[in-house]
Amino acid sequence: FMMTAFTQAAPASPREAPPRITDVVQEAIRHARADARMEPGVRTELLTRLGMVLREQGALKEAADVLEWTFAQARGQLGDDDALTLAAELQRVWVAVEAQEGGARERVDRLLAHVPDDLVAMRSSALVQSSTIATQERDFARALHDADHALGLARTQDDLHVLGEALGSAFQVRYSSNDLHGALAIGEELLAVSRAEYGAQHWRVAVVHDSLSRVQRRLGDLDTAEFHARAALDIDDAVLKP
Repeated sequence: FMMTAFTQAAPASPREAPPRITDVVQEAIRHARADARMEPGVRTELLTRLGMVLREQGALKEAADVLEWTFAQARGQLGDDDALTLAAELQRVWVAVEAQEGGARERVDRLLAHVPDDLVAMRSSALVQSSTIATQERDFARALHDADHALGLARTQDDLHVLGEALGSAFQVRYSSNDLHGALAIGEELLAVSRAEYGAQHWRVAVVHDSLSRVQRRLGDLDTAEFHARAALDIDDAVLKP
């Protein structure tokens, strides 16, 4: 299926540049939605993952469209409490939070009400989104509760990505609520986890260096703040376009 999608995205006539990732993904989405022979669970998982790629590429509207369709189809074909339905809903929640949509709080609360305790990584990720919303609403008590709950769950999983998500949430709520020493401790652990997951030269690692620079600057340690700022710039220079 994916090879067909890549083939369909190849240029049939001269064009200025090769197809972008989003071009290939949109072509794959079109085929997946149109293929009547595809098993519903396979379609749900495939479209959820493709929607996630669109979200990570910053195409939030397109991601919201495909994930909303996928979630609705999964509810009808697989049921509200199926793990694949919940995974589609989780990705839709991510988009709603990143786009700061109205109704994001209702979406994440509904998801948390349905995710069973044994889906630990999914529950941790949903709590991360709940904490982000609470931080945006300046409800720091709930934000801290949800972030720390997510982090506790993430620590039980052998998954650097889930742990990094939870650490990022715990860092953000502490920084936003002016708990700078707490943010510093979490941020240093997040830096180690990010390096382990992505390697030293990755823009996500640069983001953590930047965050630590802001904390150290506010704490008055300007030498360490400069060290982290320069580390972020060195990575950016190496991996990003000018």
